[in-house]
Amino acid sequence: MLNAVSLNWCVFAGILAGAGIVFYRQAVLHKGYKLLITVGFILIVVYQYYMYFLIHPNLNIESLYFPNFLKGIGHGVLYISLTIYIAKTVPFKHFFQGLCVLSFIRTSIATPLGTAILNRWLKYMEQENIGLLSQNMDQVKEWAPDVSLRQLYDAVSQQTLLTSLKELFGAVCIVGTIFLIFLLSQKFWRKLHSHVRRTPRALKRLKPLRHAKLRMSHHRTSLF
Repeated sequence: MLNAVSLNWCVFAGILAGAGIVFYRQAVLHKGYKLLITVGFILIVVYQYYMYFLIHPNLNIESLYFPNFLKGIGHGVLYISLTIYIAKTVPFKHFFQGLCVLSFIRTSIATPLGTAILNRWLKYMEQENIGLLSQNMDQVKEWAPDVSLRQLYDAVSQQTLLTSLKELFGAVCIVGTIFLIFLLSQKFWRKLHSHVRRTPRALKRLKPLRHAKLRMSHHRTSLF
């Protein structure tokens, strides 16, 4: 618990850095917020991949500083960008209602619901993995005479926890990657759709010009 609390300082520093990035892009560069929302989701998914490849028995707390810093940047950029999105798209008379709904979903539904789902999933994986890792451990005194039963149980519990965490982060990485592909493809399909819609209009505009050119060429031929 003390290590988890100390890691929150890295998350807090990342949130401050994310706020600085949003301020620089919005107030100094006067750019849009859609790229920031995408970057926020990408950083959160990068944190999941980082943790997936980082988990091992000899992990120290210093190795967790940078991924938690990235997670803080992603959360800061994403939450502030979504708030700016509401401020620019929702009318003022509905602004506080939209902000309340966003905060309610983010803090009252998403956080406890996501935590409950992940914790339940982790417990299920631990039960499954401890059965798989210990299914061949019979007649302990014959093949491990120098290891006590307590030490053996601690080793199996550690491997079970690490394996379950790795599987859980892997599943979250897959879901996050699918969501990112969907998010990035939306922008591509919108551009493609707008291009397809502009093409018939451009063709309609070109038809009178073609007819005019044909008339001019016909007129010049007749004069010749």
